[in-house]
Amino acid sequence: MKKQTRKRTGTPEAKTGKRAGTPEAREWGNWLRRIRKTKLTPLGKTEPSGISQEDLAQRLGVKRSTVSSWEHGDYNPSAESLIRLANHVGYELALE
Repeated sequence: MKKQTRKRTGTPEAKTGKRAGTPEAREWGNWLRRIRKTKLTPLGKTEPSGISQEDLAQRLGVKRSTVSSWEHGDYNPSAESLIRLANHVGYELALE
């Protein structure tokens, strides 16, 4: 028996390469990317030098693709994820 495959059409944004998030979500995502790449400290080190999306996802208990979607502004994190992020980054960084 021949396996049937469905044709993926995708969204207009996917076809043009544009992401569908709001300006606010993209602004928040840019903040998260900047903090992740410059202010967070890798495990076993004492100086902040940035961590990968995979490391941040692991610390927050989410998938790497979720962190990527936040950074690209596709959608905002849940309240639970925001609380975990705030506990991880600290109050001072959250105000930047």
